[in-house]
Amino acid sequence: MHLAILLSLAAATTTHAGPNGHTFITIGAPGNPAYQLPPDRLNPLTERVNGRGSVDYAFKIARTEISVGQYVDFINLFTPGSEQLTDLLEPTNTSLARSTFLPVGERYVVAGDLRDTQVGLETPQILMYLNWLHNGRTNSVADILDGAYNVGSIGADGSITLNAEAERRDGARFWIPTLDEYLKAAHFDPDKNGNGPGWWDYAHSSDEPPVFGLPGAADVARGLTNDQVRELTMGQSVSFGSLPLELYPDAASPWGVLDLLGGREELIDDRAVSGVAFRPFLSKFSYDTSLTFIDGDRIDDFSTAAFQTSQLNLHIVTLVPTPPLTAPTCIALSLLNPRRRR
Repeated sequence: MHLAILLSLAAATTTHAGPNGHTFITIGAPGNPAYQLPPDRLNPLTERVNGRGSVDYAFKIARTEISVGQYVDFINLFTPGSEQLTDLLEPTNTSLARSTFLPVGERYVVAGDLRDTQVGLETPQILMYLNWLHNGRTNSVADILDGAYNVGSIGADGSITLNAEAERRDGARFWIPTLDEYLKAAHFDPDKNGNGPGWWDYAHSSDEPPVFGLPGAADVARGLTNDQVRELTMGQSVSFGSLPLELYPDAASPWGVLDLLGGREELIDDRAVSGVAFRPFLSKFSYDTSLTFIDGDRIDDFSTAAFQTSQLNLHIVTLVPTPPLTAPTCIALSLLNPRRRR
């Protein structure tokens, strides 16, 4: 077997199944070059991304956002619960989830064909979901309030207090992507056009804005009529933020990450903002249907998201575990390091 084949077996980019039905994609190429914004596009609103996007470690990112079905499976572990907990976990009232969750007793159900639709969440709901994954998906209220993030606490009277300056804990197993991780997963190509490392302006591996239209003929669901959206959501909604995930399988990042152009606004954790005592969150323009903001998906367009911002989602990030040395890996390493003759 050739050495090149052995090395590819040892270091191939892979996907793997994660908890609660999430599929994760490996983002490799540690130490990639940072993105450099063209000088003619550099201004106070876009400079946030200049010199960013370099990540010196491999990580995994969810192929798509949290779905209605995944969120239902989470909150059903906490129903029936206190009225306050129910209010904290309940999906936002403009989400497809609210119109399709059918209470059965005190649980939520959603039609099978709609389980893979997008769900709009508030920042604390996302943090609690990440804590739930981090802590092994238990039904403990304490386990959704702390773990990956110190999102809240339980008082002596059983009341819940949220922490508006929630921080990611050391050792978090699942987290909100940092700006650098998001930029790399969405826009960096280790071999752009066969010419080595490079950056795409748009997250469907293109420097041209996405084409708006129906699946199969476009890159993102914008410019559709209400009737077209109803057809895509089994007649349940006219909201572009309530469409099924993975509608546009060809509109992928160089790594294969989907739903970066459509869906909810992306929640992003920016660690490199000066003058604040905690990490503020950003959101990436995504599901707005207006054709006016044609550059909203471009790599340099972000806005600030407050702690209580709603209608958000995210591509979850997790660690790449260090694999054990397999036989092909050991052979490849031995070939790279032959013994020196005496």
